[in-house]
Amino acid sequence: MPENDRKPSLRFKEFNDAWEQCKLKDLIRKPVTDGPHETPTYVDQGIPFLSVEAIHDGILDISKSRGYISETDNEFYNRKYKPEVNDVLITKAATIGRVAIVETDSIFNIWSPIGAIKVNESILVPRFLLYHLQLESIQKEAINSSNNGSQLNLGMKKIEEFIIKRPIVLKEQESIALLFKSIDELITLHQRKYDKLVSVKKALLDKMFPETGNDVPKIRFKGFTDAWEQRKVGEVSLLRGRIGFRGYTREDLVQAHQGAVTFSPSDIDDHGNLSLINNDYISFFKYDESPEIQVNVGDILFTKTASIGKVAYVKELKEKATINPQFALITPKAKINGYFQFISMRLSGFIDQVMGITGGSSIPTMSQEKLKELTFNTPTLNEQYKISKLFKYLDNLITLHQRKYEKLKNIKKSLLQKMFA
Repeated sequence: MPENDRKPSLRFKEFNDAWEQCKLKDLIRKPVTDGPHETPTYVDQGIPFLSVEAIHDGILDISKSRGYISETDNEFYNRKYKPEVNDVLITKAATIGRVAIVETDSIFNIWSPIGAIKVNESILVPRFLLYHLQLESIQKEAINSSNNGSQLNLGMKKIEEFIIKRPIVLKEQESIALLFKSIDELITLHQRKYDKLVSVKKALLDKMFPETGNDVPKIRFKGFTDAWEQRKVGEVSLLRGRIGFRGYTREDLVQAHQGAVTFSPSDIDDHGNLSLINNDYISFFKYDESPEIQVNVGDILFTKTASIGKVAYVKELKEKATINPQFALITPKAKINGYFQFISMRLSGFIDQVMGITGGSSIPTMSQEKLKELTFNTPTLNEQYKISKLFKYLDNLITLHQRKYEKLKNIKKSLLQKMFA
């Protein structure tokens, strides 16, 4: 039986009616179903056939179909499940709990790892259900309800037993759904801008840096015609690392902001940004013991063991900082633009050199002496400056949209907990 008088901790002020709690099976017009369990016969062109990879961040992306099936096979599969606008889809195998809503009348079909929920729209707004199923509590229940075995599998009967809390008034459901849809649209906007900028940057890197064996790039700023020259890392920068006997132990760690930041490879993201959040800290005594590895703005950090080849550029520092033993600390000399060197050390040609030395090792390690001998191509200092200025601008835009995307995701997560609790 439904339970009434349940209200969330945060809601629109114009609504004050009770919420109802009941099982999902009481809110749908057909039992939860799925697509065919047998592997279909794929054809070169036809009807998109979807599996879990087509569902991500609450969006159904038909372009990410597993393959295509014939119209004849699709008609056969429609006897079990025929997609309709406002169906809510949930992944029930492999990756459990991803959800999306069908917003298109384009023809497609689904494989068995996806379950389909046809909502009774007279009592439940489909998009409200979409966001309800994204609650952390529902996600955990979905995983806990999955069968134990070599691969998790969430049964359709288990999905029907999910407890759903809903406003009895449809208008409130619609208002909540519209709010989260707006947040999702902003998240998607920043995700697309981020993806586009990453693609633009990759294309420019391919064209503005010479290919292996060449000494000029495909495109360059007007006025520059000189050939690029090959330089060793050790020629253009100073390298230091934490000396073994000056390593630190757990006893040297202190509470956050009570000592100096000590950077580790996990503080570097995929774009070479250095995180200043959730870092480890060591005592100021241990920091002062090794002045040669005190980090400054403009330094480059290179991971020389374990997750080898990760590179970061120190754009800002809010506190005193040093490195752990996995890093080489690189300070560019006057003859090189530091950001240009940072970009160059992230190019595939440079990473190939690193892997050529360490790739066969069970625990990859790059000595500082070998790192000094690695090479990259350099133009004149003035051209380096122009190139670094362009890529610094792109990197800042990429980071901006990445952070906005992450911030909106956190806002959404917080609001979900407060508006559905």
